[in-house]
Amino acid sequence: MGTEEVRRCVLSSASTHQWKYDVFMSFRGEDIRKTFAAHLFRALRQAGICYFRDNDKVETGVFIEPRLLDAIHRSRVALVVFTANYADSWWCLNELVETLACHGRLGDHQGHVVLPIFYDVEPRDVRKQSG
Repeated sequence: MGTEEVRRCVLSSASTHQWKYDVFMSFRGEDIRKTFAAHLFRALRQAGICYFRDNDKVETGVFIEPRLLDAIHRSRVALVVFTANYADSWWCLNELVETLACHGRLGDHQGHVVLPIFYDVEPRDVRKQSG
C-alpha cells in the first residue's frame, strides 16, 4: 500500500467527527521502527498527511496510556502493521483491540478506516490466533 492509497482513504472519509490526525499506525517498534515504519512516516510527511507518532521512549505495558487512546480515537485512518512478532506484544494487542472497538463505534458511517498491512508475514499466519 502506498501513500497515495492512504491519501485517498483520508480524503474520501468525510464526516462530522473531529479528527486530530489523518493516520495512526500500530506496529511492533522493535520489528520495524527504524526500517519500514521510518520510511512510511517519511512518505506520509512528504505527502502532507498528518499522523500520530510516538517516541522510542514510550513505556510499554498492559494499559494504553491516555495520549495513545486519544490518538487512536481521533485518527481517521488506522494502519495496523502485522509483523511476525506483533502478537507477542500486549501493548500492540491492546492498541489493536482499541482500534477495532473505535472502528466499531465510528465505523464507515463516520469515515473511520482500518487498513491492515502484512509486513514479511502472510495473512494466513495471523488469522484465527488464540491464546
